[in-house]
Amino acid sequence: MITATLFQDGPTPRTTLDVNDISEVIKDPKTVLWVDVLKPTNEDIATLDREFDIHPLALQALQHVTARPEIDFYDSFIYLNFYVVRSAARSEEMHFETNLISFFVGSNYLVTIHDEPLEVVDESLENWTLSTSEVGDRGIGLLLYAILDTLVDQYFEAIDSMSDRAEDLEDAIFQGKDGSELQQLFDFKKQVMVFRRIVAPERDVLNALIRWDSPMNDRQTTVYMQDVYDHLLRVIDSLDSYRDLLSNILEAHLSVTSNRLNQTMKTLAASSIILMSMTLVASIYGMNFPLIPELGWRFGYWWALGLMAGIGLGLLFAFRRIDWI
Repeated sequence: MITATLFQDGPTPRTTLDVNDISEVIKDPKTVLWVDVLKPTNEDIATLDREFDIHPLALQALQHVTARPEIDFYDSFIYLNFYVVRSAARSEEMHFETNLISFFVGSNYLVTIHDEPLEVVDESLENWTLSTSEVGDRGIGLLLYAILDTLVDQYFEAIDSMSDRAEDLEDAIFQGKDGSELQQLFDFKKQVMVFRRIVAPERDVLNALIRWDSPMNDRQTTVYMQDVYDHLLRVIDSLDSYRDLLSNILEAHLSVTSNRLNQTMKTLAASSIILMSMTLVASIYGMNFPLIPELGWRFGYWWALGLMAGIGLGLLFAFRRIDWI
C-alpha cells in the first residue's frame, strides 16, 4: 500500500497525493513529498520504479528483506537501510523485535518502505509537522532526520528495558530461585549481541550520511544528523556496557554455583565421615569372634549405641565449628 503526502509552503499544509501524479509533482523543487509504502507488492515496486526512475541495483537491494544497514549513493537519490528495534517481553525472557525500514532520498522526496506497520513513521510525521518553529523552513534532509531521530530514540526504550531485565536477572542468580538463570543469561546475551550487530553498521551509515556532499545536506541538516549520530554512539556504548555486565554476571553465576557445589561437597564429606565413624563401632562389635570383652556384658548393647551416638555428636559439633555442615 502506497501513501503519498505532499507538503507545500512548509510542512503544516499537507495533502494526500495520487501515486500516479508523483513524477510530475517532484519536478517542482519547492515541494516536499513523503511516500510511505507498507508491505510492498510487485505492483507497488513497479509504480515506484515508474514514478521515481529508481536504479535497478537499488530495486534489487530492496528485495533483500534481511539486508544489513547500508547506504548507497546514486546520481539523483540515496538508498539506505535502517532497523527499528523494540523490546518485546516473552514471560521472563528478553526479546527484541526488529523491522527493516528502507529509504529512498531525493532532492525533494523521501520514500520509506517497510513490511510491518511502524509507530515510528506516524510519530515522525507528527513531530515533523508540529515542530516547524524549531527549525524554520524544512527540506527533505530534515524530514529524514525526524524519522531517524524518532527511530534511534526507540533504541533507548529498548536499552531501559534491558537495564531492568539485567537487574532482575542478577538478583535471581544470587538468590538461586529456580536454576534456569544460566539459560536466560545466555539468551539475554545473545539478544544484546544481535542488537549491537544491527546498531554498529548504522553508525557507519550515519557517518557517511553526514559527510555526504549534497545541496540537500546543508549545514543545518548536518547539525541535526550529528545529533542522531551522537545518540547512536550512546546506544553502542550502552550495549558494550551491558555486554560486559552480562559477562560479569556470568562469572558471578559460575562463582556462586561453584561455592554452592563446594558447600554441598563439604556437607556430604562431613556426613560420610560421621556415618563411617559410627559404622566402625558397629563393625567392630559385629565381628565373629567369641572373646570380644563387651559381648557378655549386660550393658554392652547400650554401650555400643552410646559410643556411636557420642562419636556422631562429637563429629557433628566439630564440623559445625568449621562450617562444613
